[in-house]
Amino acid sequence: MPRVLNIVLSIPLEELKPGYKWLPLIVKGRSFSRYIQVPSEISGEEDFTTILNQLETVDSPMMQEYEEKFGRMSKSNSLMYLIGLYISDGSSVSHPTTQSVGLVSSSEYSWCDDLCQAFGYSLGKIGIFTHRIKDKEITNSEGRTIQLQQWLSSTSPFLLYLGKVLLGIDSSAKTHSEINLNWIDKVPISWKISLLQGITDGDGFVSNNWYVGISSKNHQEPITQLL
Repeated sequence: MPRVLNIVLSIPLEELKPGYKWLPLIVKGRSFSRYIQVPSEISGEEDFTTILNQLETVDSPMMQEYEEKFGRMSKSNSLMYLIGLYISDGSSVSHPTTQSVGLVSSSEYSWCDDLCQAFGYSLGKIGIFTHRIKDKEITNSEGRTIQLQQWLSSTSPFLLYLGKVLLGIDSSAKTHSEINLNWIDKVPISWKISLLQGITDGDGFVSNNWYVGISSKNHQEPITQLL
């Protein structure tokens, strides 16, 4: 069956909310399934809530371990934390209809393990699996060998949607794409705190004089907007 026809036949017949469209959560070859309704633009908290209420948290022993370690997190705060961590330290691999996100961190410190596991926990809360792939070694400017751990999510059309609609990222761009958080002033303060926590976990620092700060080369404008 032609791909376009297969997509059309898989779309639910249920009536859409005004300004919304159907998005499949799973794409396997020519098969599209588990559709949810998503807004073409995010206008505030209600749109986020509508999306999150349709997502199912990953049910696995690993997620149970994460919950015991980090405590119970809501889907909304998990999503905001994930966005913050993606802004600071995340990466993405885009395909025509799906995307995966990744995180690379040192293997030398326990807090790096916590960071990567929090990355997996926040993704799992919105229904996306994450796993640790093969570690790699790099040599820094001082000639020292550093062991890095790499984490990668499963591919999902939802991640592609998040990048485009929530962050304003052009997935086809060959160069750096500036992030746009034009909805940030329309969400609860607790969500902003979780987003800021994700950014500081990735790009935060404490100076010798005990000043706390965020160091970012590429995303100064959205961080300033958040603060």
